[in-house]
Amino acid sequence: MFAEVGKVDVNAKCPILMEWIIDEGSLFNGHAAPLTKDYEFPGFASFKYSLSHGGHFDEEAERFDFELYLKTDICDSFDMEVDLTFTINGEEPKKIVQKLRVTTVWLNLGSITACGFIPLWTDLFEVLINHLDKNRQITLQLSGTLTLLSFENEFKMHFENYSLGYLMLEIHDKDKDFIIVAADGKEIEVHKLALQNQSKVFTAMFENSWKEAVEGRVVIPDFSSKVIEFAIELCYRNYANCDLDSLEFIQLFLFADKYDMEEMKVHKLALQKQSKVFTAMFENSWKEAVEGRVVIPDFSSKVIEFAIELCYKHYANYDLDSLEYIQLFLFADKYDMEEMKECIKESIVLTPGNICEYANLYYEQKCEELLNYCIDRLIVYFQYSYPVSNMNILNNDIKLQFFERASISKAMKKEIQFDYYKNK
Repeated sequence: MFAEVGKVDVNAKCPILMEWIIDEGSLFNGHAAPLTKDYEFPGFASFKYSLSHGGHFDEEAERFDFELYLKTDICDSFDMEVDLTFTINGEEPKKIVQKLRVTTVWLNLGSITACGFIPLWTDLFEVLINHLDKNRQITLQLSGTLTLLSFENEFKMHFENYSLGYLMLEIHDKDKDFIIVAADGKEIEVHKLALQNQSKVFTAMFENSWKEAVEGRVVIPDFSSKVIEFAIELCYRNYANCDLDSLEFIQLFLFADKYDMEEMKVHKLALQKQSKVFTAMFENSWKEAVEGRVVIPDFSSKVIEFAIELCYKHYANYDLDSLEYIQLFLFADKYDMEEMKECIKESIVLTPGNICEYANLYYEQKCEELLNYCIDRLIVYFQYSYPVSNMNILNNDIKLQFFERASISKAMKKEIQFDYYKNK
């Protein structure tokens, strides 16, 4: 995450068991390349895999292939190692052992995705048809292990909803109609629309004519301008390059949580869309909504501006230190920005090698939600026997919480039974 730069080593291995039953009529017809559902790499939810099939013309013959599709939307590249066995209708098992560096980046409506394919089977389409069973179906089975070796720590934070970002491209800076005063006194101009779109807190503020909505100004004293600016960048641009340290990252999450930024988008609508707090402010004509101004004395201008940028653009470049990042989370929490909070969580680069360090940090900063997130992840790591480093530095209170929760975890009490992921 923010405390590490460049390559992050992981070396986490997990089992893979997939089965895909395909009807003859569902096979590639030249117009689509079907995929199974996405499955998460255990303990690393942002890394996903699936099976795909498709065809292409080679001279006059149509060829067909099956592939293992790997992707993530939080970094530009990652390294995987596979040790797999692939079969079609239980015949002729094929062994596949390969290392893959995924560096391809797709830009899709503002979403940056690194993806790669591992070929499993390629032949003429007519050869594939010969594999059909008596039910005119093909059953694919894939078993073995996937190992996430490492990834490049060039992370971006982004959201799935892009419509506001395109709308805001047409809005000039002079049209910004709301001011957020951060903890460091910096005044950050934003569109209410961007805040409204990301924060339920801001939506309430504007729709209910809270004092801040009336004045067009809110003071956020508990978050720095860096954290707020990062959150705002996410509201606007849908993704952001992270330049926050650990504490700033926590602040970012707390900011999104505080302001109920469910989608993370600032215009009254921008704040309203992202924050339940701003929604109440605007809808109920709070003083801030009437004045078109809210004072936020507990957050710096940097944090507020970042949050606002997120509201508008749906992405933002990381430029926050550790404390500012935590402040950004606290800001999102204060203004009920749920989607921003989830986005912050997903962009936290927890690995077996650093999770104890981050758990201690969140504990020290009293960020309970992120601490619980670490504990949940630790339980997953233990389930899959990932080698967790530096358990000895873990705060004793955290250890107690971990063992209390692990003791009631069904998965920790019995051997994990693996079965094929079914697709049809």
